[in-house]
Amino acid sequence: MTRIFSYRAALACLALCFLAPAASLAQSGQPCPRYAPGSTIVEPEDLFSSRGVLQLNLTYLTRVDSDGNTLYCFVNSDGAQSHTLHVYPGDELIINVRNGLPESQSSNSAHAMPGMIMAGSASNTCGPVVMNDASVNIHYHGTNTPPLCHQDEVITTLVNAGESFQYKLRSNRPG
Repeated sequence: MTRIFSYRAALACLALCFLAPAASLAQSGQPCPRYAPGSTIVEPEDLFSSRGVLQLNLTYLTRVDSDGNTLYCFVNSDGAQSHTLHVYPGDELIINVRNGLPESQSSNSAHAMPGMIMAGSASNTCGPVVMNDASVNIHYHGTNTPPLCHQDEVITTLVNAGESFQYKLRSNRPG
């Protein structure tokens, strides 16, 4: 099998995903678990395309840890984070993202961020036109993904709190 995309690195580039097994999430009962110092790191889950498609549902979550650090993560329905995604050349990757953050973090933050209106009109944006501190999107590093809506358009793509968005990418066939 030729692995054309390794999206573990791509999702990790968001600086929001960290390694954590589903068991840690189940045991902690909190989103975005982190390994304790000195823990053995477990390889993340490998997901493979089947019949030309790899579909993944992710929820964007946050919590504040015992040291007061805000942690962010993308998790699947089992609570697993940082998957390694494998697709064959020509396969389609579908990532359904749900933003599970509270409506706004601004009222809880010393660094309040007022809503920012995206340049342009609603017709040339990819999602909502007002960004706030709960907005998120996905960007892929190290892939040949075009900057188009529902692919890798990060300038005007917003997924606000409580909203969902679908990314649909097709890996390039060689030659």
